[in-house]
Amino acid sequence: MKQLMVRSQALSQSIAIAATAVTGTFVAFSAPTMAATVGVNWATPTMGELNGVDVNFSAGVQFFSTDLSGSNYAAAPLSSSQQTTSYRVSSDWTATFSSPVSDLLLYPVFWRGTFSGADPVTYAFDQPFTILSGLGAATVSGNTLSVPGSSFHNGVIQFNDPVSSLSVTTNATGTSFQPLTFGVEMNNTPPQPVPEPMTIFGSATALGFGALFNRKNSKKQKNKDNN
Repeated sequence: MKQLMVRSQALSQSIAIAATAVTGTFVAFSAPTMAATVGVNWATPTMGELNGVDVNFSAGVQFFSTDLSGSNYAAAPLSSSQQTTSYRVSSDWTATFSSPVSDLLLYPVFWRGTFSGADPVTYAFDQPFTILSGLGAATVSGNTLSVPGSSFHNGVIQFNDPVSSLSVTTNATGTSFQPLTFGVEMNNTPPQPVPEPMTIFGSATALGFGALFNRKNSKKQKNKDNN
């Protein structure tokens, strides 16, 4: 009888260990949230909010809604009906941010080019930048972006250093409008462990098997005692 009890306890412990192993084995991770780019939510042509940071733009005149999801913006696409702010091509401007923004994105939209009064048109920034996509006809010298005095030019520019203030001067003399907006890429959300349904099934199966064994073993023991 003692041997049978010892065997029963050992098997029950083995089943419990197996149940724990099943529970620990079938653990999957949820898919990470893909990085998303957000643009300025403009309240007025000169004021907006970018991912919790207040933005002030000195030269804004009017809103302009346009598609920023095409190939020129492939590096960091925004909405197909993205709100931007529009200003006169001849305006020098400054954008200020209430907190420094790392990896700030600038979206030149229909930058001139055409009816600008200069050829090439130069946009001299006060900080270094990198063209991420679009602006195929542009050239860069130092912190100056130059575009041909014909056609319109679109793309995405990134400033790697944290930006609290950004200023641009231009040689354009025209009075036509051109839009822009700013953006920032959100961080990925780390994957979170999520048990698969098989985990629960495996645990229940192991525990159920253990209970069934104990019932059968108890019944056999009673029959033996009666005999």
